[in-house]
This record gives sequence, structure tokens and C-alpha cells, in this order.
Amino acid sequence: MTKRILALAGMAVMLAFGGEVQAATQSATASATIVTAVSIANTGSTPLAFGTIAPGATAGTVVVIPAGTRSGTGGVSLVNSGTVSAAPFAITGTSGLACNITMPTSISIASGIYSMTVDTFTNSLGATTVTLAGDGASFTVGGTLHVGADQASGSYTGTFNVSVAYN
Repeated sequence: MTKRILALAGMAVMLAFGGEVQAATQSATASATIVTAVSIANTGSTPLAFGTIAPGATAGTVVVIPAGTRSGTGGVSLVNSGTVSAAPFAITGTSGLACNITMPTSISIASGIYSMTVDTFTNSLGATTVTLAGDGASFTVGGTLHVGADQASGSYTGTFNVSVAYN
């Protein structure tokens, strides 16, 4: 009887799993396109320069636009000396590709223990996205300097970063 049960169990297994197995294979292509890495450089030695400023009894601002000219508001007087300029940058990369330009929200410039804030950075492209032509694009960056009431005298300096990345 045990032999009969084992034989029946073996037949059941063969019937359950004894069918023909079918399989199929399909291939696909993999590809990649490598482009020139995007980069940015501060061209020349021209900084974002707000020039010489005389503070007043009230706070004010000095705005350097990307064209490199300045204006003042509030209690600041613009002294007709010193360099005034927007900072020039050049992007290199693959022509026809779009890039995002990122500028800081604000930075501090300092002279010893005293500081001022620079914000509202703008660029001469008028946008934060540019499509590269001829393997590059050039632009200048301006900003707004906040001068405190009776701001301490000194030569104030600081750095800021501008970055680019392909979209």
C-alpha cells in the first residue's frame, strides 16, 4: 500500500510540474552622450565695487547695477572717487544647453569688527537661466550695499559665489 501511495504522489508531482517551460529573451540598447562640463570663471580682476561712500546720520543703500553704474538712497553720499564696477563672469559649456545661474541671497563685507550687508544680486542677463551659444555666455553681477547710519570708516571686503549647473 505504501508503494502505491508513493507512486500516486510521484505521478501527481509529475502532472503538476511536468508541463513544458517556455522562456523568451529580448535585448535593448544602452547609450549615453557626454557633453563638455559646465564651468564659470570670474573674468579679469574686476570686483563688485561700490566705490567711495560717505555715510550719514541715517542708513542708506548703494546699488551697483550690472552695467557698472551706481546710485545711492537714504543717508549716503556718493564720493566721486574710487572704483565702481559690476563683477564679470564667463560660463563655458556645450552650445545649445541651458544652465541655471545661482547667486547668493546676501553676504557680509567687513572691515575689522565692522560689517555691512550686500544683497539683491542681479545679473546682466536679466534671468537665472541661460542657453549657451558658441560654447559660452558672459555676464556681470551687481548688488545692493546696506550702509548703516554713521557707518565706521574702513576698507570693507568680502567674497561671494556664483554657480552654474546644466538644467
